[in-house]
This record gives sequence, structure tokens and C-alpha cells, in this order.
Amino acid sequence: PIPAADRELLSVAAVAGDDVEVRLLARALDTDPATVLERLNAAVERGFVVERGDGRFRFAHALVRETIYGDLLPATRVHLHARVGEAVEELHGQDDDTAPLGALARHFLNAGPLGTGAKAVRYATLAARQATALFAHHDALAFYEQALAAIGAGYDFAARVVPQVLDEAGGGAAVNMAAQCDVDVGSCRSGPASRSLFHTISWIPYVD
Repeated sequence: PIPAADRELLSVAAVAGDDVEVRLLARALDTDPATVLERLNAAVERGFVVERGDGRFRFAHALVRETIYGDLLPATRVHLHARVGEAVEELHGQDDDTAPLGALARHFLNAGPLGTGAKAVRYATLAARQATALFAHHDALAFYEQALAAIGAGYDFAARVVPQVLDEAGGGAAVNMAAQCDVDVGSCRSGPASRSLFHTISWIPYVD
């Protein structure tokens, strides 16, 4: 059997992602990096993870991570996503240029029951605009859909709102982006609700 401390470490690592770093795990577990490294070395010996160097580790196989993540109780996942998200924030501060915005959006979206929805929207929107600037339009659409999910909007709003926001940020290529991502722009609802949602997504990244 896996010792409880090592199981907790692997659980946090599974929530963090396929590739994890010692300092992130140390922050999320509220312990020192030396202890984390010792436990990771034990996990390497058991064949759960492999070392990549520079203080980074990854799961030996995607199935290992999926199994550990799948075995977590829903409430445990919510709390761990919040802990990992907060640890990433602590490591990167407010520097959005280097922060892994997509990962932050994912963690705070999954931690939504703890009241992290505003952070999820902020980071998802920032990630979308970053992706648009890099012409990664498919990724941008996915991030805007995450922002919509965090607000609690239905997908039928996304067809209208996402292209509008991308049109603002991406220079008029929104319709093509939407078509490439199989978003049916013609089936969406219009009206005050969708306009209000568009306003929310446009401004929330600038709210502290």
C-alpha cells in the first residue's frame, strides 16, 4: 500500500497535471521542497513518476495520473484544484506574462464550488486573449468557453458571445474561427442576457 503522505503527494500531482515541479507541489502541500523531493524519489522507485530534471517530474504513464485523479472524491478534487491554483498564483505573482493562464483557469474553474468563479473567468479570458495574439484561435475559443462555463452560462450563448469577443481581440477573423471550431453562430439566442454576458467577459480581466 502507498503511505498516506505519498498518496496525498500523488493526488496533488495528478490534479496539477502531467508534468509537475517540486516547488509547486511544496507550495500546494505547505511543506518544504526537500520533503517533496524525497517523496517523489520514492514514487520514482515505485514506478509512478519519472524525473525530467531541473526539479520537474511527470507521471510514468497518462493512465497512472488518470487513475489517481479518478479515484479522488469530487469534494477532494475541488479542494485540491483550489490549492494548486493558489500555489501557481503564489509562484508567479501577478505577472500575467509568465503565468500559465490556461492552467490557472482550469484549476479555478474546477474549484468553482469554493467561490473561485471570478478568478476562473479572469484567467480564462486572459488566456484567450493571449492565444488570440498568437493566432491560436482554436485555443482562444476554448478558453472563452471556459470563461462562459465559469459564469454559469449555457453553451447557446457561446455561439454569439465568443465570436464577438474574438472579433474585438483578433482583428475580424471571428467567423472563420467559430466555423473551424464547429460553433453554430446562427443558432444562438440574442437579447439582453447575451449582451450582458459579453460585457462581463470583456471587463472582468481588469477587475482586481
